Amino acid sequence: MDHLIRIIFILLIDNLPNHITDLHFYDKYNQPIDNLPNSIKNIYLGAEFNKPLDFLPQGIEKIIITNNNYHYDLMNLPKTVNYLKVKKSFTGKTNIKCIYYDD
Repeated sequence: MDHLIRIIFILLIDNLPNHITDLHFYDKYNQPIDNLPNSIKNIYLGAEFNKPLDFLPQGIEKIIITNNNYHYDLMNLPKTVNYLKVKKSFTGKTNIKCIYYDD
């Protein structure tokens, strides 16, 4: 049953309406997010999110990652990102100049 719930949730993520601007994935979410609508401007990724972010839509401006163990490189983020917040333990590389660190 748990697998069925994951499949349904992924299908919902892949079919979000084009007017959504903010997405918050709280602590238990750890699935790929690579088919988001172009309207997304801000994305918040909770403490258990640990997947690469290689296919985000152009137009995203703000990304917050709260996982202490997130170490994927962030070299393919859209050029529109002007705010990236990660934990101080982040050791990956990024193509974003406006990076902020959190405890």
